[in-house]
This record gives sequence, structure tokens and C-alpha cells, in this order.
Amino acid sequence: MIHQKSGFTLLEVIIGIMISAILMTVSLTIYQSISKSGQKVEELTKLDTQIMILHHRLSTDIAGLTPLWFNKEHYEELKNKNDTTVKKNQPVGPEKRNNFLYAQSNNNFFDLLTFVTTNALTTFGDKQIRCVRVVYTLQPDQANAGKFKLMRREDDTISADFNIEKLKTQKFIEIARYITSCSIEYGFMKSKKESKTDQKEKDFTFVREWGQSDAEKNQKDERPYLPDVIKISLKVQYNSEHEEKSYELFCPIATSHAQSIKSFAEQRKEKEEEKSKQKNNPETGSKNTLAASKEEVKDDQEKSTT
Repeated sequence: MIHQKSGFTLLEVIIGIMISAILMTVSLTIYQSISKSGQKVEELTKLDTQIMILHHRLSTDIAGLTPLWFNKEHYEELKNKNDTTVKKNQPVGPEKRNNFLYAQSNNNFFDLLTFVTTNALTTFGDKQIRCVRVVYTLQPDQANAGKFKLMRREDDTISADFNIEKLKTQKFIEIARYITSCSIEYGFMKSKKESKTDQKEKDFTFVREWGQSDAEKNQKDERPYLPDVIKISLKVQYNSEHEEKSYELFCPIATSHAQSIKSFAEQRKEKEEEKSKQKNNPETGSKNTLAASKEEVKDDQEKSTT
């Protein structure tokens, strides 16, 4: 008796290979799409993270904005206070820029922002200076043509007589990259009077530069010494396959609308002048002490009643 051997025909083998090839193609396509979407999400997350770090770092620096600065005239006067050979009432040089917060731009692009802050970047292992001058600037990205990097650095020169070009040539730390456009505007409340009601209407104005001297501005304006808010407009593109993503960041500044803010050196100088006046005029000094004592009595009475 003859038994026939079972097996696959050539047609069945070909059909099986075709089905497996189709399944492999579909699975590879799904895997590639999943990996691409995951990579895109990772890249977008990286962009959002660096923007969040930029916003947090700039807000922290602005929160520590301080008038702890001095210029060369103040320093020399305090240093040579007891030196009788130093000439008094020396002529003051030309008007300097606002060194409390100084910013400049290049056309529509941000160029430089610098101010003194007490919130220095925390480091470990070495002694750290808490009061530093912070410098933000925009530099071309050598690795990505046509794009820029936003850089930050700290400088221990808190003097008001700083050199802008020297500040821009030092070593910086990268805060954000893949930037195609970056502009920083400084907003402040500008009051104007109405003709009929004679009431003050507040108008919020944004400018691209801050702290220039009258020689640099070629005109005087009614800006306060510090802006109320800093607005950062960014456009970021990871690569040519991604679309540009726009960001708008706002950093408020807690300050008053004073036309001038005095440094600690100026405040110290005024106190010393008041003390010398009180010594020369004992009558005015006694009046001031009596007024101060009366105010203290009133404060004590108010505390006792509460």
C-alpha cells in the first residue's frame, strides 16, 4: 500500500511569504511613526523646558534687583574721606547712563541686558559672592546656521562704571538655543492728562532699549528709573522639519515710578551730610531729635491701644 506525503505547494509558500512581508511592512511603518512622534514630543519638551528655565532664571534675577552699586567718584570720595590732600567739590563728568538697569538692542533683535542682583546662581564647593552683575546677551549659534543662543553670565564688577564691550567678551553660559528671533521690550505706565476732565489716564508703553544717557538718546523722555515689566518675544525652531514655535514671557518688576534711585553710596553720603549739618547747627539738630522723640511716643501709644 502506497502512502502519499503531505506538504505545501509552491503557490502556498509564495502566498505565505507575501502575507508575512505585508505584516512586517505594516509593523515597521507603525514603529517608525511611533518613534518619530516620540522624538518630536521629546524635542518640543526640550524647547519648552529651556524656555521655562529661561523664564525662571530671569525672574529670579529680577526679583533680586538691587541698588547696591557705586561709581568711581563715590568710591574715591569714600576711600579718601580722611585724606586732606584730596580736593573737594571736583567737577563731575558728563551724565552717565542709567546703570541700575541697562539694555540695548540691534534693530529688532535683543542685544544686551545687564543689572545688579542679589540672587546669584548657587554653586557648591567654593565661597560665593551673593551680589553680582548679571549680563544677558544674544550670540550666533555656530552649530546651527541662521540661529542664535541666549547667553547669561555673572560678573563681580558691581560698579556703575562698567564697559559694555568688555562685558560681552567674557565667558557665558547657554540658557536657550535654536532661536530664530528674539526681542525684549520694557514696559512702563505713562500718565497723560485729558483736556476736558483734567484726569490722568495711564498709558502702557513698550520700548526696546533702557537706561541710555541723554547723549545716547538725543532727547529726554518721561520714563521712570525702572520699567514695570519685561516682555520677551521668542521664536524657536528645532530643525527644518519642525515649525517655528512662538513664546511670550513676562517678568514683572516690583518698583516705584521714581525718576531716580539712589545707590547705597549716595544714601550714605547724604546721611553724613545731615550729621555734619546737625553738628554745625545745634538748634536744627535739637528740633529734629524732639520731632523724632514725639513720633516714637505716638507709636508707643498706638501700640498700647492696639
